[in-house]
Amino acid sequence: MVDNNRFLFYISHAFVGIFLGRRTKRNVYRLRSTYMKGRKSTWITCEDPAFVGHEITDADVLMFADQFEALLVFPVNEPKTPFLLCTVGLVGSGKTTIMSALKEHLPGVYLRTDDMRRFLADQGYQTARTSEIAEVIIERLVKKGHSVLVDADCAADYWREPAEALAQYGVGIFWVHVVTSEAVILDRLRDDNPDREYKGEAARENYENRKVLHEHLSHPFYFTFHGDEPLEPQITAFLKQWPTLLSSAQTSALTN
Repeated sequence: MVDNNRFLFYISHAFVGIFLGRRTKRNVYRLRSTYMKGRKSTWITCEDPAFVGHEITDADVLMFADQFEALLVFPVNEPKTPFLLCTVGLVGSGKTTIMSALKEHLPGVYLRTDDMRRFLADQGYQTARTSEIAEVIIERLVKKGHSVLVDADCAADYWREPAEALAQYGVGIFWVHVVTSEAVILDRLRDDNPDREYKGEAARENYENRKVLHEHLSHPFYFTFHGDEPLEPQITAFLKQWPTLLSSAQTSALTN
């Protein structure tokens, strides 16, 4: 399922790949306007790690979905009505810290796109199509009746639209917002975290470009976490509301 934004993204990628070489040291071709409908375009002017390595074909998307799905951990007891819990938050906002805490309490399959990117990079492949691979895996899991906790920045339409389309399978879809002050995020991005795909100048540019995706969010958020505040009381507050949220999803599934 490829929307117009993603189509334009690959066209721009191919165009510059032809004229500058696919492994050009400075991947200026990653035009962020392809992610943003009608917004001011900005460029990543430093080397973009998402385009380092072998390109991923459509067949590779399915192959890697198979491989990564085989590595996932499935909980023993899952709710009768499956749920899809998706985070929306900028890089460095604390999404993984929050989702790591939630997965200890919520019976679902934990899917972290940073793990997927590392999985691809370790095999010498580009990571630019990670969201498509994740989309395939999530759809498969939901169709099988599994719940999924998606640890990713699901702000863009190419995350939201496929997720909301899964409602036809009776899954309850919950959006969680992770908000953190810019000062704290920038301080975190200065750390040489080996798990982070973008580092140094690229990390700052990636953050600045993705900020545009968060300017006018319209997701129906069920809970907002603050990544620069104590986590434990927020987790407690979320878990207190969770049974009611899940019950409403079950009721909706029955009526539909």
